[in-house]
Amino acid sequence: MRRVHRGRGRRTTLGGVWKWTPLIGVPCAVLFVETWLNTQTFQNDYEVAQINQRIKSLQQALDTFEVAQARLEALDRIDVAVQETDLVEPEPGQIEVIYYAESDETPDDGVVSYVMASRPTGAVVREPR
Repeated sequence: MRRVHRGRGRRTTLGGVWKWTPLIGVPCAVLFVETWLNTQTFQNDYEVAQINQRIKSLQQALDTFEVAQARLEALDRIDVAVQETDLVEPEPGQIEVIYYAESDETPDDGVVSYVMASRPTGAVVREPR
């Protein structure tokens, strides 16, 4: 009578499975990598679309601000505002120019200030050193 070795039959079965694993595993790995790359591409495309949309909206806002700036800087508007507020040209001698000498003590060295001779009470003017 023949003896049947159960352990040996299992080894051959496992050996056959391991033999076919690369044949099935390599295409699965390729499909996994391709799927991951496509997902990353879609994600990057989505982010680029969002950035382009943000650029477009910021460009429109910039155009709006440039138009508003040009409107505010228009000389006709300034002339009308001068007439409405009764502003007049300063007379000679009405403006004093004060020059600051450079020193290491103050952070605003070299600043030129224009102060009206008839300055309001409490105004502080620094004299050059």
